[in-house]
Amino acid sequence: MFFRTRKQIIFSFALLACLFFVSGTSGAKQEKTWKSVNDMTRQELEAWKIDIRWSSEVPRHKDFKYLPEEIYPFEPPFTGEEISFLGEDIVFPGRSCKDEAAHLATVNKRGHMLQVTWMFKTKFFYEGFAEKLYKLKPGDVETKHLIVYDFPPEERGRGLLLWDIKDTPDDFREQERWIYYNSLRRVRRIQGGSGQDNLLETDFSYDDDFMRDTWEHSHKVIGVDTIHEINGRKKFMGENGPYTPDGGVECYVVLSKPGTPWADRKDYYLSQWVTWYDRHTFAIIRIEQWDKKGNLFKIHGKCYDNWDKMARQPRDNRDQLVMTEWYAWDLDLDHESWARIIPPTRFEVDCPDDVFTVRYMKNQRSWRNDLNNVSRLKHSEEFPSKPPLWPEKFPKYRNVVIPDDLKAKIAKEKRSRWLWR
Repeated sequence: MFFRTRKQIIFSFALLACLFFVSGTSGAKQEKTWKSVNDMTRQELEAWKIDIRWSSEVPRHKDFKYLPEEIYPFEPPFTGEEISFLGEDIVFPGRSCKDEAAHLATVNKRGHMLQVTWMFKTKFFYEGFAEKLYKLKPGDVETKHLIVYDFPPEERGRGLLLWDIKDTPDDFREQERWIYYNSLRRVRRIQGGSGQDNLLETDFSYDDDFMRDTWEHSHKVIGVDTIHEINGRKKFMGENGPYTPDGGVECYVVLSKPGTPWADRKDYYLSQWVTWYDRHTFAIIRIEQWDKKGNLFKIHGKCYDNWDKMARQPRDNRDQLVMTEWYAWDLDLDHESWARIIPPTRFEVDCPDDVFTVRYMKNQRSWRNDLNNVSRLKHSEEFPSKPPLWPEKFPKYRNVVIPDDLKAKIAKEKRSRWLWR
């Protein structure tokens, strides 16, 4: 009897040890991952190469007052403005043209889901990001985008043509836009409109995608953070991304506010936004936005691939850090959009100028034949889980408050995404 009791005691101790280990491990995952610049030591600021000044506190370029005095690509330590410019540079792949396709799903608060598939071409009219900043003149075309629907069948051929025009604080130029309605077989030129307008019925605004110029707004680094998951994915920077030993990605955290002394944007639709930039590539990983009333408005999450290949290539002649997923959640409407890029992204494809014309849109030319078997969601419960709110992080700058009914809904949601596992 003593033997059995002794075995039970040993087993109990072993079980307690296991429970202690597990609880210690889970506790480690919940350790504080973020740190405000106000709490960082001088050595930490130097190790992270951080300059804590606002944009308005940085000396300006003698010829371009809306740009910092230091010439791109900038030397560390980095200000929030410089990090934002470097994040904007990620869009440029060092090649003149690229060809992509994306599948998008949106779901409203009642669970109704809409899915579309696009193919799109982008042509760059500058050689390197420095040329865009310093050599293009106001009125010059920066990029041209052609977006064409491939799914659903009734929308196939519908198109959107966009020309991004170089502007400055003294010479503002609206984006040129045309839309092709396949049901009417007509192309209509549409007003450039505001950057807050949503792109093709999604939760991504034009400013979120390609119209929010860094120099129009004020930026400041408020801290650093390590993120372990985006859109429900652990390896959100690709299989061989810049991960820490515990699987996280180190990020600069930048606070942005609309307008500057050289660009009056008091009419801007956001009161502020906070962006997490990957420390190594400056890619945008997460964005939080607050509306004019100071309410948390939208949360974005982005996943990437191709990091290891890109890191070995020259800066102005490299493959782009390919975005594989982009999720956006409008908390005001409880409306979500989730887009995933259909690989592969093709660089240096055939992009003659006549592709980006009204005539080409009318011809409804399709240039991809790999979209017939694109995986699609079967119901809204397969959507990515809503992103964490992190109310404890940077409370001085982030007012994270959502309605109680939305909290209750989030707690009840059970989502199990099957795509791309």
